[in-house]
Amino acid sequence: MEKPLSPALLACLVLAEGRHRAWQLLTQRDAQAAESSALKRYRRQAEALLELCRECNVRMVTPAAAEFPEPLRHIPDPPALLFFRGNLEQLQRPAIAIVGARRCTYLGREVAATLAADISAKGWVVISGLARGVDAAAHRAALRLGLTAAVLGGGLARPYPAAHRMLSNEIVQRGGLLLSEYPPSASPRPYHFPERNRLISGLSRAVVVVEAGARSGSLITARMALEQGRDVMAVPGPVSSPVSRGCHSLIKQGAALIETASDIFEALGVDVADTPGAGRGRDDALPKPISEPSDPALAKLLSAVGCALTTLDQIMATVGMPAQRVIQQLAELELGGFVQQLPGGYIRRPLREIPSPHQ
Repeated sequence: MEKPLSPALLACLVLAEGRHRAWQLLTQRDAQAAESSALKRYRRQAEALLELCRECNVRMVTPAAAEFPEPLRHIPDPPALLFFRGNLEQLQRPAIAIVGARRCTYLGREVAATLAADISAKGWVVISGLARGVDAAAHRAALRLGLTAAVLGGGLARPYPAAHRMLSNEIVQRGGLLLSEYPPSASPRPYHFPERNRLISGLSRAVVVVEAGARSGSLITARMALEQGRDVMAVPGPVSSPVSRGCHSLIKQGAALIETASDIFEALGVDVADTPGAGRGRDDALPKPISEPSDPALAKLLSAVGCALTTLDQIMATVGMPAQRVIQQLAELELGGFVQQLPGGYIRRPLREIPSPHQ
């Protein structure tokens, strides 16, 4: 049998009989006979799959290959085959997953971006699922160094969601990675995403949940991480926020409470300066600290703006100043990058400046 057909034949086996049956065939005593049988049954489909992969610039890797991601060899339900675009060697670096709500808050996006920028600047890979909200914010922030990998719940020919196809292309162009265990043309199915989540956690040293509702899919990723022996961490949020309930539940159950990337590395017991393969970080890639306002009046006003949406009436009641003066000073704070005006009020920005990946 021709060697190039082996991954494609395996893909056809997985599609026809499921990955568990494929694993049985691969590990049985007479594996050569199984491959010979597969060649007779699936040769035409395998050749079509190879052609599709060539057209979409997608490659395949099996556990038999040295470049197969080592962490995935040891999870309870390993993939029998992976499709990928981009730099697979990136997964030889240590990685941290950042996951969270699709309908996240402004603060959630900012926190996810800050964490991802700091993690990638230390030479670690940021893993996520390319979903809207927290996932996309983490990928975009990590793109400055290209240290990000997106694990998809569908085929790589049509990344889901469609709104993130440009982001997926940019991940590949900037040295990142797109990964899936589904053929390039596969449409995402509801059951794909829980399956995908085990790969996100399996590739990572830790899973950090930024925002998650009580029934968020991110909690599935956290549960799978625990089953795989990975660390689970969560970012706390306002007690009244529905998208923080899942995070608070995780913290109550023993997840490490995380505010900064330094908290993540400390919880892992890792000195990032001594981490093998983590030397790509650059000081100029770190998010730059934003100092507190030098004007005492602006500092007082800033203290009245919370991390959750704060209305103008609430701010005025706290500082005891006329509306016109409060609005004028809020405009100064917004120009300085300290607050963000949103529908219904203002929110305090994290004291970090998230660099653009295009800078």
